[in-house]
Amino acid sequence: MTRRAAKPPMTREARRASKQKHILATAHKLLRQHGHERLSLRNVARSAGMSPAGMYEFFEDREHLVATLGSATSARLSRSLRRATRDAPDPVERLVRLGLAYIRFAKRYPADFATAQRLVLESTAASLGRMDREQILTMYAEVPQSPSKTRARRYTR
Repeated sequence: MTRRAAKPPMTREARRASKQKHILATAHKLLRQHGHERLSLRNVARSAGMSPAGMYEFFEDREHLVATLGSATSARLSRSLRRATRDAPDPVERLVRLGLAYIRFAKRYPADFATAQRLVLESTAASLGRMDREQILTMYAEVPQSPSKTRARRYTR
């Protein structure tokens, strides 16, 4: 009878990384189900099977968690845009593919996209120093959630 080799125990850093990955996956799932406004550390903790106080070992506050999710989404969007434009023969085709990939991503991952865009608006406004948070949220609310097919077609002809 053949015995399986026992897995070596996880290091402290590996356990921490694994737990953080689990928390982020749980938060991502809740974000998609309930949206940005209803995401809370308490709900994420409950769904991840841990205490709310334990969340503070990984994230300073809700905004830190949302920023981490937004950064991951931005990285995924960047990879998607690079793939879409990689072999475009000319600048016009590259621009068309870029726009279509952007729209496709927004439609495929609406909650992720909205969170990433909210973070972009907030950080841009903060760096410009011209808008306060209420103005940013008002501007964000006025942006349509997904572009219509008609508008997308008009820009690709």
